[in-house]
Amino acid sequence: MCSRPSLRYRQALLLATLRAEGGAWTTGRVWDLYRTLQLASRRATARHDLGYLARAGLLDRHDGTARHYTLPGGHA
Repeated sequence: MCSRPSLRYRQALLLATLRAEGGAWTTGRVWDLYRTLQLASRRATARHDLGYLARAGLLDRHDGTARHYTLPGGHA
């Protein structure tokens, strides 16, 4: 039995978009996506979803001058 995290529609869509587009994703970039798709109106939602996906092991978190997230193994 696989113990995969339960993703909301918005989080699953974000993960699919990251897989399709690749690169580094910041809270601002995710928030722009969410506003364009009318999925969320708060920046905090984007921040929460990135953190959730990182804690689930689906994204890597990169800290530095500008925090960003990539798919595991990505170095953007």
